[in-house]
Amino acid sequence: MNRFPRSFLLAGLLSLSAALPAQADGLLAHQAEYRVTLGTADNASQIGKVRQRLTSCEGNWKLERDVQASVLLTQNLRFDVDSSLRAEETVNGNSLTYRLRRAMNGERSQRDGTVTLTTSGGGAAILNTPEGRKTVELPSETVLPVGLIGAAIQRLKRGADSFTLEAFDVELISDNFLVKGSVLDPQELPPRLLQGIDGKVVGAKVWPLLLQFFRADRPDDPPMFQTRLRLHETGVISRMVLTYGWLNFSIDLTGITPLAKGC
Repeated sequence: MNRFPRSFLLAGLLSLSAALPAQADGLLAHQAEYRVTLGTADNASQIGKVRQRLTSCEGNWKLERDVQASVLLTQNLRFDVDSSLRAEETVNGNSLTYRLRRAMNGERSQRDGTVTLTTSGGGAAILNTPEGRKTVELPSETVLPVGLIGAAIQRLKRGADSFTLEAFDVELISDNFLVKGSVLDPQELPPRLLQGIDGKVVGAKVWPLLLQFFRADRPDDPPMFQTRLRLHETGVISRMVLTYGWLNFSIDLTGITPLAKGC
């Protein structure tokens, strides 16, 4: 396994361990904690944790997400990750600024960027990466990271049982994903709310979903990874199984605290 798949695998945990709605209706400002386990068994050992804080201030969503994980795949293959994401996105979904700091097996890196979408369609991302500065042109149908789950919720509320979205990613490929979603039979991913989690806080309405992630410029390739998740009407994900190759990671909500809206 080369360096890219290792870092990509953990980046998958970072990007998909929590999700946010894009519209004000039903948005839950909150702080949430998740546990990460290797495998799907109820008694699987914990290998990591995620803390996420979402607030709304003066027309912007502010997101803080911190991840720590340590994964031992074989006797000679282990990797540790410590990641910190700080992002701010306008409520109307036309602008995003972010900074990502990450340490992989002690090797530190930082990237940041600004994304602007125009009302006439399309836009551009100006990114500062460890490989240098680059500009990515974005098509008119692009949604930003905070808007991805909100756009999915809108479609689900209208009764759709499948959808396709193109979303800009800040943590894995610094480019657009093509995301294909479909509603699952509830038996394929039953609820697993851990002790102390109030179901009324996370939201009574929930959709079990399969999301598959493709590179937008290679839509005919197999998906890079996929995830099954339980998405609540508030935008909170209470359970997720992330699949990358032959590996499965479970990400379960362990604590959630509603926060007052405002600065």
